[in-house]
Amino acid sequence: MKVESDGITCNFDKKSGFLTKVNTSKTEISLSNGPSLAGVSLDLQSFKHFKAEQNYVVELSYAKDKNWFKVTWTFIPGQPARLDYQYSQRGEADFMGISFNYPEEKIEGMKWLGRGPYRVWKNRLKGNKLGVWEKKYNNTVTGESWQYPEFKGYHSDVQWVVVENKEKPFTVYSENEHTFLQMLRPEKPKNAPNDYTSPAFPSGNISFLQAISPIGTKFNSAAVMGPQSQKNSMRNYTPVKGTLWFDFR
Repeated sequence: MKVESDGITCNFDKKSGFLTKVNTSKTEISLSNGPSLAGVSLDLQSFKHFKAEQNYVVELSYAKDKNWFKVTWTFIPGQPARLDYQYSQRGEADFMGISFNYPEEKIEGMKWLGRGPYRVWKNRLKGNKLGVWEKKYNNTVTGESWQYPEFKGYHSDVQWVVVENKEKPFTVYSENEHTFLQMLRPEKPKNAPNDYTSPAFPSGNISFLQAISPIGTKFNSAAVMGPQSQKNSMRNYTPVKGTLWFDFR
């Protein structure tokens, strides 16, 4: 299913409800496989799309085992595509939020307004400053290579991000405070005897999250390192709501 607005075409898979790609008048943007609820497999319950005055709306609903996820895309002439979402998730989780896929080999860098320039973990949030930051793609593995700051990982309090790539840069704006951006997944150190310093990440590689993973040390897992190093859970299962704007123009 295709939705066209301002010369931009967003393509959706009717079986999953996910965005499959975006086409502009000159190129293709390979953002796909989302939004999915990060770390949770859900069944598509309904897929609705309709015109609302001058706008076009796509509504998606997912559920399974008391977990649920609702998505509304609104395409407004003259504005970026608006994505509203809400979810309720049961049990403990390494991370919570929504996720997309984008080919790593096409990513060249990013520019963002948030806390930087370094990546963060749930139990290592201090030290970064709020500002506009920019860094080029690198594949630095801490202790093995030395191009800092590391490009891959979680970034905190992100208000907008420009994903620089070989196709066409696109910008995502967040209306929510304390949004974490996952930019790709760091590689595990080659000689690490365990996974203590390789925390879990969503299967997607560009994610917008409300909760992220803690990290351990060379000798200890995060689970034994105190309250800030425990997994995440929803308090009273109160639904989380979020709004993102995707500018592909």
